[in-house]
Amino acid sequence: MLRSAFALIIAGLFFSSSVDAQTDWLNFRGHQGNGVSSTATPPTTWSDTENIAWKKKIPGLGSSSPIVVGNRVIITAAALSDPDAELPRRLSRAELRKKFDENGDGQISRAEQNKARAFMREQQKKRLVEHNFMVLCYDRSSGDLLWEKKATTGTPHEAHHPDHGYASASPTSDGEVILVNFGSQGLYCFDLEGNLRWKRDDLGKMQTRGTFGEGSSVAIDGDSVVLPWDHEGQSRIEVINRLSGETIWSKDRDEPSNWVTPRIAEVAGRKQIVQVGQNFSRGYDLATGEELWQASGMSQRPVSTPALMGNMAFVSSARGGAILQAIRLDQQGDITKSGIEWTVSKQTPDIPSLLLSENRLFFVGSNSGILSCVDAKTGQNLFGPSRLPISAVYSSPVAANGNVYITGRDGKTLVVGDSVTFERVALNDIGEPVDATLAPAGNEIFIRGRDHLFCVRNK
Repeated sequence: MLRSAFALIIAGLFFSSSVDAQTDWLNFRGHQGNGVSSTATPPTTWSDTENIAWKKKIPGLGSSSPIVVGNRVIITAAALSDPDAELPRRLSRAELRKKFDENGDGQISRAEQNKARAFMREQQKKRLVEHNFMVLCYDRSSGDLLWEKKATTGTPHEAHHPDHGYASASPTSDGEVILVNFGSQGLYCFDLEGNLRWKRDDLGKMQTRGTFGEGSSVAIDGDSVVLPWDHEGQSRIEVINRLSGETIWSKDRDEPSNWVTPRIAEVAGRKQIVQVGQNFSRGYDLATGEELWQASGMSQRPVSTPALMGNMAFVSSARGGAILQAIRLDQQGDITKSGIEWTVSKQTPDIPSLLLSENRLFFVGSNSGILSCVDAKTGQNLFGPSRLPISAVYSSPVAANGNVYITGRDGKTLVVGDSVTFERVALNDIGEPVDATLAPAGNEIFIRGRDHLFCVRNK
């Protein structure tokens, strides 16, 4: 008994010295949840060779972002079970038009459109093959693979967006466990050594809009894991016990597909879940699931994760109409008229999430390289919209050590000052496409590209 107690004490000392929630990057929006590291001092310049501490080939596809937990860097991926399988190539719109323009006149009739759609459905079915849904853990210093776990093996029931794979939700950690949401393929809880604590493979099958795929990450607060489940079927939000994997409560939602990761705010001593939806943004009591407030005004199929400041939440969407709202969280009922402090209605984020640094709210317009910054208290424009020298943007901006990092899909990262004015610092190119959000921690920044995981570190 004494020997066991001593071992637990030693393990606890090691754990506390190796994991620090203030210096690690425990989810794709960082330890504060707003995209900012208050402790990291990463490089501002790099290339595909300069300041690259290590670079590792990663399996399969996925746009999930890396997280940093102590000396571990963790990603997810979905790889073909049969690496030699040949899937039909996705044709571009131009190729489809050429293939089904039977008269060669450049016009596609309704009958030809129907043939093209039928062809695409058949090609889509052929791509529904067995995948391994994986979690990979790398040594932060060396890049060595510490462990690789297959959460499950399964054949997806529907396709994904052509830009992504079946691993779009980022892992989330509290410094003790790692939560991985593969949606219809299940929710999995691992410890830091890669041992499976529990799994939930009974959650159901999502039917996403346009078969775009699944990609919402979970949120953790204490022993509560918040699982979003908005899709074209019966949507819901669910809170699961972190220790046992059992459902604490589940509440149906009248919402279509969205890909928003929930946030947890504490207002007047009460913790609430802030979850954005196409019909309403809502607040739920974390303990009971009671709906506290709702506010309308979002456009179609939101993706961008909210930012929080005190009793304010900042929510946005851009598909079918640009909108950014500052919502007060200390009210109840329908607060559409009474709880919206200010709004912005141009160049708001679609896929990239909001970045809140002190009182400065940075955002990338739609999915383009256009940056704006407003005062979070008033909504007053500080600078922008400013067009950036990068391509379309899926990655969410992050901030560290007085700088903001905005990464385009072409792999170029523009570094600007974390300031009320636009100050260009550097433009870097990692050498391959990037859709995942960067993870700054310590004196490093980790970048998940299309084919590789990079550790960028000042030499």
